[in-house]
Amino acid sequence: MYRGGLVSLVFKKTLGLEGSNIRNLASITLMSTDVEGIVTNGTTIHDIWAAFIELPISLFMLYRQVRIPSLFILIPALLTTICGGIIAPTLGPAKVLWNGAVQERVSDTSNMLSQIKGVKMMGLTKFFLERLQEKRARELRLSVKFRWIQVYLHGLSTLSSSLTPVIVILSAIFWTRSNQGLSVAEAFTSLSIITIAAAPILHILVSMMQLFAHKDPRNLKHQSQNVPVSNSQNSAAPHPTASQDIEMGSFSETQLPSVHAIRFSNATFRIGEKKGVLRNISTDICRGTLSMVVGRVGCGKSSFLKAIIGELPLDSGTLDSEYPHAAYCDQTPWVFNATIEENIIGHSACDAQWFKTVLHSCCLDEDIESFANGAQTLVGSGGISLSGGQKQRVALARSAYIREQFVVLDDVFSGLDNKTAKTVFSRLLGRDGLLRSTGQTVILATNNVNFLSAADSIIMLESGCIVRNQVPYRAFAPSEWGVLEETIDVACETAATTTTAFNQKSATPPRRAEINTEENTREIEIKLGRQTGDIDCYKIYLKSLGWSVVIVTAILVCINAVTEKMPDIWLRLWTQQGTNNKKLSYMGGYIAFAVLMSIFGVAVIAHFLLFGIPQSANRLHSLLLRSVMNAPLHFFTSIDNGVTLNRFSQDMTLIDQVLPMNFIGTVILVAQAIAETAIIASGASYVGVVIPFGLVTVYFVQRYYLRTSRQLRFLDLELKSPLYTQFAETVAGLLTIRASGWTRATIEENYQRLNKSQKPYYTMFCIQRWLQVVLGMFSASMAVLLVSLAVLLPETTSGGAIGLALINVISFNFTLSSVIVVWTQLETSLGAIAQLKWFNRYTPNENKPEEIEMPAADWPSQGQIEFNNVVAAYSEEGEDILRGVTLNIKPGTKVGVCGRSGSGKSSLIAALSRLLQLRGSGSIRIDGVDLATVPRQDIRSRITAFPQDAFSFPGTVRHNLDPEEKVEADEVLIQALTKVAIWPSLETRGGLDAKLEDLGFSAGQLQLFCLARITLRRESSRGSGGVVVLDEATSSIDSQTDDEVRAALRSDMEGMTVVEVLHRLEIVRDYDIVVVMERGQVAETGKPNELLATPGSKFEALWNSRGL
Repeated sequence: MYRGGLVSLVFKKTLGLEGSNIRNLASITLMSTDVEGIVTNGTTIHDIWAAFIELPISLFMLYRQVRIPSLFILIPALLTTICGGIIAPTLGPAKVLWNGAVQERVSDTSNMLSQIKGVKMMGLTKFFLERLQEKRARELRLSVKFRWIQVYLHGLSTLSSSLTPVIVILSAIFWTRSNQGLSVAEAFTSLSIITIAAAPILHILVSMMQLFAHKDPRNLKHQSQNVPVSNSQNSAAPHPTASQDIEMGSFSETQLPSVHAIRFSNATFRIGEKKGVLRNISTDICRGTLSMVVGRVGCGKSSFLKAIIGELPLDSGTLDSEYPHAAYCDQTPWVFNATIEENIIGHSACDAQWFKTVLHSCCLDEDIESFANGAQTLVGSGGISLSGGQKQRVALARSAYIREQFVVLDDVFSGLDNKTAKTVFSRLLGRDGLLRSTGQTVILATNNVNFLSAADSIIMLESGCIVRNQVPYRAFAPSEWGVLEETIDVACETAATTTTAFNQKSATPPRRAEINTEENTREIEIKLGRQTGDIDCYKIYLKSLGWSVVIVTAILVCINAVTEKMPDIWLRLWTQQGTNNKKLSYMGGYIAFAVLMSIFGVAVIAHFLLFGIPQSANRLHSLLLRSVMNAPLHFFTSIDNGVTLNRFSQDMTLIDQVLPMNFIGTVILVAQAIAETAIIASGASYVGVVIPFGLVTVYFVQRYYLRTSRQLRFLDLELKSPLYTQFAETVAGLLTIRASGWTRATIEENYQRLNKSQKPYYTMFCIQRWLQVVLGMFSASMAVLLVSLAVLLPETTSGGAIGLALINVISFNFTLSSVIVVWTQLETSLGAIAQLKWFNRYTPNENKPEEIEMPAADWPSQGQIEFNNVVAAYSEEGEDILRGVTLNIKPGTKVGVCGRSGSGKSSLIAALSRLLQLRGSGSIRIDGVDLATVPRQDIRSRITAFPQDAFSFPGTVRHNLDPEEKVEADEVLIQALTKVAIWPSLETRGGLDAKLEDLGFSAGQLQLFCLARITLRRESSRGSGGVVVLDEATSSIDSQTDDEVRAALRSDMEGMTVVEVLHRLEIVRDYDIVVVMERGQVAETGKPNELLATPGSKFEALWNSRGL
């Protein structure tokens, strides 16, 4: 219940976060590392109150044996508590510092996984491998302070436990029993009581340590509660299950005049701490109309739409709306790892006929027909198995399917080719379009002026202010739309006139091997999660520790096991000789052995924690990271990112914190158990005969328990992955979820996943209690047997021997129980190593043995590209994506690649970057070098690439612009940003040292930023030529800014071979060659003007469909 409450609390808080805090969310770390730590420590609560009952009883019993010295048992405990009270408060801040580094690494890993295609395409695999490994090293360095504090506290505990019997026994011998001495029976009875009393003292001390480790206010409570929350009404009311502390501020549901649906009145909004993002906004949106919002990149179009759905805090003025919810489609399409059908339907009711209608309206019906599993095709994490246009249309179909009366669309046509965009627009928003015919109110932010004539009203923004308010299209001069002089009258067309535009199949094939179907997911998860014990896991972990650490640890453990029992053995010898004989000599030996016991007890833990754990954790993370970074692209379509992220989050937490303590604990306890067994056997001769049978009994109990607990542990890890996945996907689609009114349904889904995750978690606690009962009964039986043999066969033992044996029987119960529990925990926590082993074994490596040729230092100096009958697929088992592509691109040629969405344009770029698997005898050559013989990392690092989704990562502007730090002068960076017209907005907001994630860039601004990165790659290139590949580099940029930026970058591209996927065909005249793709094949190629002059050419048809 405790864990379930905390996880659900964090999730609810996530749903209420303010939009500006979404990217900095620590939900996964909070839900895993912090919650697990709190819940684990919560299990000791009952030990605390029980300890305060056990301790007085133990003191009374000890008083009867030694009188006043019985109180001295409290002296070490009080001193330890005082010293611990001084040291322990530093444990919390140290843990927070460590957890902060863990959170940063996991967040960066999640960001990298979500953009893995861009990472590979841009040749940044090595960079991210080093970056994440450095973050891992930093995380481990920060953990050293926490581990040192653990060593200090362990030293206090060890010193207390070793000196307590010394102080009490010596006080009795030299004070209360100085005349008559202390008999064997009295000495060992006192020792037994001290041993019993030590347990509650230890529980109090350990609980105090754990309390301080998780009490810091900056930890879970601070991170989950002290975060700004959204003002969106959609995230709170009308959903009673939403977080109750979400304030209502900027968005109010109001009954407006019949004609108006939304009204702004002198409204000013902010994003986070940045005020005045939108200023003095006053406008009305009429019911049942199509309003369009236009303006240049960075003018505030996306912010305006977010304000409408209540996602921006209101500083002044009012915003009233009669719509409680909206069908919102973000500029970056939100697609989660489920089937296409589930992505579209979401949490709405299923209506098969309406679903087919929506598919047709969004031109998805023919794409789906080409998939082997149709609408049941799984799209992969982030929709990685779909093209950019397909992802956009799936997100758009969701907005149409849910049938909200208010629809908000943020530049949803930017990722579509002109023909597809025209058809989708006509079917949805044309005169007879699906959304218009049902009387829905639609507001669309767009850079595509071809659609403006269909608008009932147009709002133009500039620098966060409205400069043209509710103006009809005819009121605008053509010059206001940039270089375009006329537009298509989309409003006059009907959906029926464009239904023949799509008579070709999508190039995206049915990919059973690549797409995460239920069958192969289950098969892979079984391989990853159902191991039943493996000696190789021990070998892998020992190897990661390093043999020097293993050997030194083994020696220290053996010495510690001996020295731990030496004080009791020495006391046996002393009492048998009489405690009044040679008092000082025996006292010196007794104290010396107690001190040695403390020294070696601390040395074992210190050596392992400070030297073994950091080395092992660093090596195992590196092994996992290299497996992921070397995996081919199709791996990320077949394995959910939540599963992979679980390896870096939950498994690394086990490797850092749980596995090491279980390992060293098992080793120490086994050594202690062996020593105690030997001492018990010496207590009565015949006990030694019985012990092997007892150990066999314990072995079978352990085996029975371990078989169950291991499987439960794997079930626990497996069922946590869906929680991680949902957290990550919820963050990505938070605005859509809130706008659509899906908060309640999303929380219910979280409850369902959490309930499944709770079952193995709770069952594990139950069987651990069972084990303690069984082992307690076994230890009791051993004690009864020992005493019975001593009484029945007194000649087989002595008073000192039986006393020493009974002392060890008392501790043997705890030791034996601890051995089984900790060993079992070790076996189950070794599941993280098993996961890592099988992950490494079953994750394919994209690098091939034949890829060993190292090209010249200035390659590619010319930029000649040759595709020779290229057949390619995502994987060796998948169906062909490119089918017999043959192209010859001369050095310095500018090539524009066009075609409908899913025709194979991006696949052509991916093949050039070796993201696809080539088949048959076909080849791709650059400057005569066969790419099949060159290491892929070298190919990608030598080609300047711009992926379909603008790529960025958490960090400064400087670091994002020049990740590999090849540029020394800031002036060069500033010049690059100036060329793309983005430096003026950066200069006043922190410049190159500003955090990119805090700037709130729109999609268009981010694309401009990435174009600046390309100019720097050109600056650092060694030759005069080179190859640049661009995949829809300016799809989210308005046409005027696009033209200006291209003009500024033209000199940087001089002499380079450029291959660019284009949707905006107006600029294709600037290219030397145009390539038309269709169904994964080159349908047509030639000079743009020549193809336009050829009647019936495919390029001419595309050109005419653009609407100019």
